[in-house]
Amino acid sequence: MEGQESVLAANMRTSTFGKGGPVNTLAIRLAQIVREHLLCPKWLIAPSLRVGHQWVDAVVRNGQPAVNVRINTVKGFALDLAAPEMAAKGISLIAADGAAILVDTIASRFLQGKSAYLSNLQPSAGLSQTMLSALETIRLAGIDAKMLRPGAFEVAAKAKDVGRLLQEYLKQLDALGLVDYAAVLRIGMNRLKTDPSALAEDVLVLVPDDLELTALERELLDTLPSEKVLVLGVDQPATVPDDGKKGLSDAMLLRWLPSPAEAPAPNKDGTAGIFRAIGEVNEVREVFRRCLESGEPLDNVEVLHTDMETYVPLFYELAWCLQPETESADRELPITFAEGIPVRYSRPGRALMAWLAWSADEFPQATLVRMVQDGLLNIPGRDREQFSFSSLAITLRSVGIGLGRDRYLPKLAEQIAGCERQLANPAEFADEDGAINADKQAAIKRRLESLRLLDDLSRSLLAITPQPGATPKEILASVGEFLGQFARAAGEFDNYASQALAEEIQAMQGWMEQIGGDLGRDFREWLAGLVDQVRVGGSGPRPGCVHVAHVLTGGHSGRPVTFIVGLDDSRFPGAGLQDPLLLDHERVALSPKLPTAASRLKDKLDKFARLLARLRGRIVLSYCCHDLADDREMFPSPVILAAFRILSGKHDGDQADLLRWLPPPASFAPQSAERCLHETDWWLWRLCSPEAIDDLPGLVAERFAHLGRGQRAAMQRTGEKFSIFDGMVPEAGADHNPTKPDGPILSASSLETIGRCPLAWFFHYALRIEPPEEVAVDPTRWLDPLAFGSLLHEVFRQFMADLCEKNLRPKVSRDKGRLAKILDQQIAMYRELYPPPSESVFRAQRRQLEEAAQVFLAGEEEFCQRSCPKYLEASLGMTAVGEPSPLDDPEPIVVSLPGGQTFRARGRIDRVDRIGDESSCRFSIWDYKTGRISKKYRDADPFAQGRLVQHALYMTMAESVLKRKVSRKAVVEQAGYYFPTGRGQGERIVRTREQLAGAGEVMHRLCQIVANGAFLATNDPEEDCGYCDYQMVCHDLEATAVASQLKLDNGRNQALKPIRELRGDG
Repeated sequence: MEGQESVLAANMRTSTFGKGGPVNTLAIRLAQIVREHLLCPKWLIAPSLRVGHQWVDAVVRNGQPAVNVRINTVKGFALDLAAPEMAAKGISLIAADGAAILVDTIASRFLQGKSAYLSNLQPSAGLSQTMLSALETIRLAGIDAKMLRPGAFEVAAKAKDVGRLLQEYLKQLDALGLVDYAAVLRIGMNRLKTDPSALAEDVLVLVPDDLELTALERELLDTLPSEKVLVLGVDQPATVPDDGKKGLSDAMLLRWLPSPAEAPAPNKDGTAGIFRAIGEVNEVREVFRRCLESGEPLDNVEVLHTDMETYVPLFYELAWCLQPETESADRELPITFAEGIPVRYSRPGRALMAWLAWSADEFPQATLVRMVQDGLLNIPGRDREQFSFSSLAITLRSVGIGLGRDRYLPKLAEQIAGCERQLANPAEFADEDGAINADKQAAIKRRLESLRLLDDLSRSLLAITPQPGATPKEILASVGEFLGQFARAAGEFDNYASQALAEEIQAMQGWMEQIGGDLGRDFREWLAGLVDQVRVGGSGPRPGCVHVAHVLTGGHSGRPVTFIVGLDDSRFPGAGLQDPLLLDHERVALSPKLPTAASRLKDKLDKFARLLARLRGRIVLSYCCHDLADDREMFPSPVILAAFRILSGKHDGDQADLLRWLPPPASFAPQSAERCLHETDWWLWRLCSPEAIDDLPGLVAERFAHLGRGQRAAMQRTGEKFSIFDGMVPEAGADHNPTKPDGPILSASSLETIGRCPLAWFFHYALRIEPPEEVAVDPTRWLDPLAFGSLLHEVFRQFMADLCEKNLRPKVSRDKGRLAKILDQQIAMYRELYPPPSESVFRAQRRQLEEAAQVFLAGEEEFCQRSCPKYLEASLGMTAVGEPSPLDDPEPIVVSLPGGQTFRARGRIDRVDRIGDESSCRFSIWDYKTGRISKKYRDADPFAQGRLVQHALYMTMAESVLKRKVSRKAVVEQAGYYFPTGRGQGERIVRTREQLAGAGEVMHRLCQIVANGAFLATNDPEEDCGYCDYQMVCHDLEATAVASQLKLDNGRNQALKPIRELRGDG
């Protein structure tokens, strides 16, 4: 054969073969055979069909047609030979899933019986897999139960148990009409020995010299007639290949990896190299960066890895990121994977994992929220109602479910009922001034629709989720239903994953039905591991794509550039762990045909050496030198050290020499602009470069126009000139001037917002910007401040209305029971509207409400001796909600300002009291405040620099209506705030008519601010920004306030004059 190869090599030098790229010895030999036996049927035995096709492709790509070549594996070849006898006997080969279930049921019975050695072990999927692996190894080594000698085992009882296990396995196979792979091999061998027609007369069987075979597989091939077998020679380590006799490249020198000291001197020709990287993610990036820098087409590159779980996802994610953004979920990625991609990266795979975890962990709400948020579930009606997954997740998160299967439907029903009751009662949507908030009403309606969708989803999911104690068959049926109905697929990859999972479930159902018996494993454990075992999208090399394969099965593509990643000492060659059921010394004692941990480790290194020997072109080895997750140093594999000794010529070099020889490790920042994969890479390189960057802000602004505009705006805001970047919008002032006849109708809160922060008024009232609607559950609070205040307002209104109707004044001894009853009714109603997160939180806030009622009643008993409540919840300039008041007036109230201007106002006054007897025309107005007493209420300035005008506005509005509806002599003498809560302690803050005499000027300035379009942010964040919805817009509150003060201090900013006058700086 060696002579033939030399002749062939000489022939290749004068033919066109090899013009399609570098070729190895196997390709040369295969090309010779297909040329010499062009029309004869040729059976090419390969490690896999995909690898066999790559061998043939290499031959064809280099100009040699390959006709009548049938690719097969040893297993496929054996099945072809055994098929007639198996069909005649009505038997079939058991699949891997079936064998796992069969051994699982045997182990379950076996471990519960009178086993002498194995009965102490607990049944599990891992134990069953270990047993199956041991049985298959024994069978493929040609060993039967009689050959399991007690003396070969560490404990004699173990030999007996393993023998019984093997006998029971074969017995059950026979009873089911099944055979294992070892039996198929024996049937095939028997046919070759007894049936001359088993192989066609002119067929040739082509077998690679380095094909990895078990003992029985080798025996099958040895049974073939020698004249029908042609061996394909392969490149051997530590030998000079025919194409290297004119000179060995550095890549060819790596074939001396097993013995670096014997390697010829390196040429430093750049055909071989080594790099290291900080983290596996940067190791993967460096592969693409080197291709980019050298201009190497991706379909010239094959990448071999040592760890599928780590490297396949990284290559997949990076390839995905490098593709242009498209609306389609199906991107054509420039990468192929020999082993496929685990379905755990698909939506159906992730959905299945999450659903299993949800049911196993007592149905935590957070898990279902994530499933909805990530778009893993089909939610009927979502598209019709146009809900995003994130909005549905926000709604689900706001429902206080917590943990437990039985809490979902009741809690969702509570929330649905609460929304329905709110929508039935428009008063629930009144703002602090009493106007119906249409946006809030629409938001509750929208929330109700989303809750109904989530209720349907939860109901359906819970219906198919197995109950505790469900049988494996019931669990499998539920999984199939979940995948079919609920696991969302968006794109080709998801569809393939869903189909693959469904087929795996159906196959498992079939095997369970056929085999029967009880399983010893936790079936949910097997299902959880299924998403890693099932892979889709496996492919051979394709044009335009880099090809990724495992280091022990790849390297057959014939591509001119090969990267081998993951060569750290923890991954390759790895630890040689013994089989826990069949130890190494027991294997050695039983038969030399049984592989041991040591022999498997040696085979790994031998395969790696043969891989390097057959590769042609450029070879780059790499390893991860730092674990980013654990922040620990990692070290190179022995093969890296051996490669270094060859490539450096320093045959006695150690690891310290290697680290000095290697370039700096690849990291997140590329080393040059030519190595940048995308724009983020370029910016990292530029910012980490040792070269100084001239005008970095300008560079950023040039590339990112929005950031450039932001930089200019930020610079303008730091100056003393008031500009558009600070809120100067004259056009908006003209549109929203309150003093125009058709100007906006102002409320007290609107005016006070102007006084507090004109910019906040602009955002809220002019632009109508609202913060994102996100209903969050606060586990420490039942009612938010607004709902807390609304409840108390209604309690106080009902209580005082009853007294007014009976012409009574409050008295603690008489009325505390009545007030408590009204409070209880309102609490019950609000509990239905807003279900509390817990009973303890509900009780705590109930005590606060009861305390407020007690404070209210005690205070009113004393106060009403000199003041008589007359009108309650008077709606002025707006539609009344709830019980009407004699003062109600839907038309806006016109308020006069100094200089003859006016504006229109609206508001709801909590209470109007008559001062004196029934003939008196003197009145006072009161507003209940259920929050804290902030400093603005105690300020010496009754208007708190424009932040507090409700008392003055309501005084003016109430007097106007009283004069029209009660008496022309009516006068409102005072306005006050009553704080009837535990925090307020029943304090009353009163302002007289005289104290509020300057209200007209204050409200005039507030209207001027809007008319000028001078929407400056506040200069007092401590006072004004605590409860502002727009904090995230201003971001740095202190810096914003400083900038505002700078502009107020600049007298040239005439538009700010009204604000300066309010702040006392004018």
